[in-house]
Amino acid sequence: MSDKSPLRTGVIGLGAMDFGMAKVLAAKGFAPLVFDISKISLERASAVGASPCASAADVIAVAEVIVLSLATARHVEVLSTRL
Repeated sequence: MSDKSPLRTGVIGLGAMDFGMAKVLAAKGFAPLVFDISKISLERASAVGASPCASAADVIAVAEVIVLSLATARHVEVLSTRL
């Protein structure tokens, strides 16, 4: 068994599907960094072991692997122009 720490993971967008991914990552010991525009979603993710960040840029700055699942292509475009 390896002593290597798990990859720093990030999840941007905490809708129904992404919240589930963040929850599973946390349960498997990854402690994902998460961001969503909804404070309630961030609180919910924190309650299952995720680490909320103040912005998507904060997740991107630290995470080695990022799950990005936003509702529309336009949301992805807006996010990419703000980074």
